Amino acid sequence: MLNVIIFLLGAGLMFFMALRSMLARRRLCTRGEKVKATVEGIVQSRDGAAYVLAFATAGGSHRLQYPKPAKAKAFAAGSTVTLYYDPEDPEKMYVEGDHSVLGAEVLYAVVGAALLVLTVVFALFHRQVFCIRLKHLPIFLGSGLISILLLSVVYFQCQTMCSLSVAAVLLYLAPSFVVLASAVLWKTPLTKGKIAALCVSLLGCIMVSGMLGGDMTASWAGIGLGVASGMCYASYTVFSHYGLAHYESYTMIYWTFLVAGLGSAFFADIPSLLPVFQQPKGAIGGICVIIVATVLPYIFYTKGLEGVESGRASIITNIEPVVETLVGITVFHEALTVWTVLGVGCVIGCVALLAREGQHERKIAAAQ
Repeated sequence: MLNVIIFLLGAGLMFFMALRSMLARRRLCTRGEKVKATVEGIVQSRDGAAYVLAFATAGGSHRLQYPKPAKAKAFAAGSTVTLYYDPEDPEKMYVEGDHSVLGAEVLYAVVGAALLVLTVVFALFHRQVFCIRLKHLPIFLGSGLISILLLSVVYFQCQTMCSLSVAAVLLYLAPSFVVLASAVLWKTPLTKGKIAALCVSLLGCIMVSGMLGGDMTASWAGIGLGVASGMCYASYTVFSHYGLAHYESYTMIYWTFLVAGLGSAFFADIPSLLPVFQQPKGAIGGICVIIVATVLPYIFYTKGLEGVESGRASIITNIEPVVETLVGITVFHEALTVWTVLGVGCVIGCVALLAREGQHERKIAAAQ
């Protein structure tokens, strides 16, 4: 019963954070100053790229820096935007019409709702999910804080310092780290087939990402963050290896996302946020990102780790950029290049190679 209460408190905390953020943003729009600001340009601040917004009030001229999202369509220099800000705390601001980032209210509310729904479902059908030993808590702290939360931070920061193709390829170094960890920590044989599949899949990711022949930019700091993102991504497989030795996959997933959700509440002081969640499309999009693009993949991957060796499972995940590319071609009508075809072939070939090697090993084991 105590464990159930802990999860309910976690859901309550998420709803509280969503409500607090929503009220802060609404208070800014109703009680703060509303001005027309001119976009003077973009500068690099301590938190990354930022717009310089200039405006005049009765008190004189002002210039504020507004964070620039990495993937949003940029405001043109010289354009005019509507700005809400707090004169007593100018860092609290919001530009009307900025739909580039999903509001934190959506994140907190969806995480809270997910925790609440999962708590009810597991309380009815999988009560063992709530029962873990205190000595195993570091496993879930690691998977939640390092594999989920820290991964998001370093990967998206890497994207602000490197081109997207470089960031993607550095992320897909994760299988290399998993294979090495498997050999060192668990004495898993480092077979020729596995090494070949690892190299071929990484080559395929490089081709598919557009890194060859594309506009490639990178900095040493960005590369370091990209490698760190690959290590964080790989760490989930390592933590899951130890967690699945004691618990079922649902327990691993539930506690991982509980820790990640609670950790995100204290991770950053997010300013007054965007009203995307007020729009049906924005709310649906946020839910899909969290459930379809985040939670479900981790569920499937963790379940897969129950029957597939960690190194092989991690290499197979390199099929992710292949799926992204095929979706881009079929849905968004992106160009199909020779490099893309070769990259897709490399990744699919390595998956087939691993499947064949695994089948061969099972036959040997059955014969013995």
